Amino acid sequence: MNSATAVQGSRQDRLNDEIESYGLLHVCEHFYETNRFSELFHLIEATDYLIEQAEYFAGFEQCSRTIESHALPAAIKKKDWRRFIRYAVMGANLRGIAEALNDAAALQALVRSGYEDFALDIARQIPGSANRASAKAVIAAALRDEGRNFRPLLIQIREDLDSCPLPGEASEAKQWSQALQSVSSRLASEWADRWCGWLDRIESWPGHFREAASAIADGLLCSSPLDDPLLWEILSVVGDFEALAQFLPSRLAKRGIRISDPFLDRVESSLPGGRFLAWRIRVAVLSRHPEMLAEIEPDLWRELGVRVAWKADLVEQGRGLWRALAPQRLEEWLLLAGDKTTAAAIRVIRLEERKDADSALAARQAVAALDPGSDRLHWSLRLLEAWPNESLWRAQGVAAAAECLLQLRYSVCDRDLCGFLNLIGEIHADQLEVQLQNVLWAPKSSPATLRCLTRHGNKNLLEQILISAEACAAGVSRTEAYAFELRREVIVTAASRLCAWDQKLDALDQATKILMPQEVDELRLAVAQLWKGSASQLIPQVQPGPLRLSARMELMDRQAEQGQVLRPETVYESIATADSALDERHSLSILHEAPLEPLELARQYSTRISQPARQIEALADLALHSLCFEETHFGDMRQDREAAVLPLRNAQAAPRSEEGLASTFLLLAQLGAQADRSMALTECQEAALRIAELESVGWQRREEVLSLLLSRLDSLLIGDCPTRQRRFRFRCRQAAAFADWVVDLPAKAESESARHDLMQHWHRLFPWITVALERLPWQVRGKLQHPVRWSLCATTGLVRLFG
Repeated sequence: MNSATAVQGSRQDRLNDEIESYGLLHVCEHFYETNRFSELFHLIEATDYLIEQAEYFAGFEQCSRTIESHALPAAIKKKDWRRFIRYAVMGANLRGIAEALNDAAALQALVRSGYEDFALDIARQIPGSANRASAKAVIAAALRDEGRNFRPLLIQIREDLDSCPLPGEASEAKQWSQALQSVSSRLASEWADRWCGWLDRIESWPGHFREAASAIADGLLCSSPLDDPLLWEILSVVGDFEALAQFLPSRLAKRGIRISDPFLDRVESSLPGGRFLAWRIRVAVLSRHPEMLAEIEPDLWRELGVRVAWKADLVEQGRGLWRALAPQRLEEWLLLAGDKTTAAAIRVIRLEERKDADSALAARQAVAALDPGSDRLHWSLRLLEAWPNESLWRAQGVAAAAECLLQLRYSVCDRDLCGFLNLIGEIHADQLEVQLQNVLWAPKSSPATLRCLTRHGNKNLLEQILISAEACAAGVSRTEAYAFELRREVIVTAASRLCAWDQKLDALDQATKILMPQEVDELRLAVAQLWKGSASQLIPQVQPGPLRLSARMELMDRQAEQGQVLRPETVYESIATADSALDERHSLSILHEAPLEPLELARQYSTRISQPARQIEALADLALHSLCFEETHFGDMRQDREAAVLPLRNAQAAPRSEEGLASTFLLLAQLGAQADRSMALTECQEAALRIAELESVGWQRREEVLSLLLSRLDSLLIGDCPTRQRRFRFRCRQAAAFADWVVDLPAKAESESARHDLMQHWHRLFPWITVALERLPWQVRGKLQHPVRWSLCATTGLVRLFG
């Protein structure tokens, strides 16, 4: 009887589940098909129907279909434009949720909070099999053996990576390397039979190959025994001493390997630079575990002092060792080492760690014994920074360092420049502004110099950088666009560090006055990350969007709080924004104005548009609007067509993605040709060259934009000009000149790397050139200057060229 009751209850549960599933899938469709629009609107707006869909289907994909397939068409049929705008914004926000949550921290938080299916739904929507594999690896690592999806996920990750196409260019190799690094850092021990084959795909790109192999070896060191054959195979595949030295010592030190472990003997005999690598590992282990000093044999200790090449990075790696050594043993060892630079370095680092009078005196004597040069300047600055008290000698040392740097034209490492300016801010604060200008306007200074000053500067230096951020960025940047982007980065870093330093928000208020509105949220998040006490005040001020959601999740310490943040309605509330609708409104508002001053209109409206891609489209629309306005209202003598295109030309200097720049060049060619036909050839040549030289953009994207440009040659260079007119012959000559010019485009690139990249892929663009020329009038062919290029105009010629 109990068994029959249980079976009946199970059937009833399945029936209820099927009824619920059917209702959540098809009720809105039924209302729409039967024209019951009022009930449809009520269901969406007055009930929790969409929330129930999101919870039941573990994602927002079904919610998006409901809005786009039923609610939006219903609003159009009813001509209810208020609802139409509302539902359109809802649809855009729902589609953006998966993109916003495509982040390692977000996916881990979803799994920890019990939203495993939600995380998997997001991973499935990510484009690109390599990116999907990386996201699924994050989820699998968070699950381990606890979730029912762990083993199926491993199979899916392997299938995703196996199905990736072979990389054909550097950008694809980089993406593949990043995917292998992401997966191996979490699940390195799961695919022992696959790593070598996956690595072979990028063997032609040694840099990316070494990065991926190092990441795999590092992952195996965390999870595999030290005698694992795969581990040694991958270590030998890395094949580079510097690459191995970047991760092997620190990883083995964390693992707690003993300094006499047989693993180190095998390192010496099997790996490149093995003897020095083994000593680096021993130094790192002793630095992290100074209690192992008792295990060192006298002969081993003597060899450590005599046979090891003590470079600056190795001395830094042994900080814990120099701090822990007893004074007598340190002196004995320094006598064995016998190198003045090594002795000075170790004594200065010991002073930085201990801050006592004996260490200070010994460090001062060791630095004074150094020969004049950059090493002495470096350790002198480190000594002055670590000196435990203020003294006249310290002030004199800073003045001497300033004179030495001036003679060297500030041509030293960025960290030394930062230390020097820190000292100036402490001892000679009135000279800080001048010295900062001297450093940043020196010939060697670069954006990396300013970043170093901002990340490692003390309070006085940060305050000065914040005051003069725009001038600082301009001093080290090659272009105005790069300076504008660097200015934002510097202000955010400096202001957030100052807020954390002072435990108050004065620097944030100061920075808010000089940042653009969309940059202020980034600053608030940076301050909240560095100073946890400000999170409750700052996070609610972050505008809705992906940044707000990531901020909420990152700053929630307890798992229960993260689970509350990740509820579907809370996720949507954090993400939902009307920016897309507002951007559309501002973009269309430009077209309601008479474009008498296009540049002023662009300044007035385009800065309100938050999305860079929509901003470019708005400026292109403004240019077309201006051209049409001039043709309609002004005679030929009063038209200023260049002014119409000027706002879009200026947009090239605005900071944006390289892919966005490629599209901008294409738009400029179209508008420039329409504005002045006599300049159409120049505009097309400029656009083609600039697009081809965008090395940071993958060739596939460049080929796509260049093919679009070639497909529009007829309209750009010929247009609808009658064939009997003189200007038609002029335009045919322009088209022929472009054909002659574009065949040799790889040779016209400025940098050698760009020329090499173009030559490697140029054969893929030849068919596009051929098709584009075949679509031009036959008169163009007779004006081509070279018979081989003329043969490109015929299919038979194409066959002859490519076999």
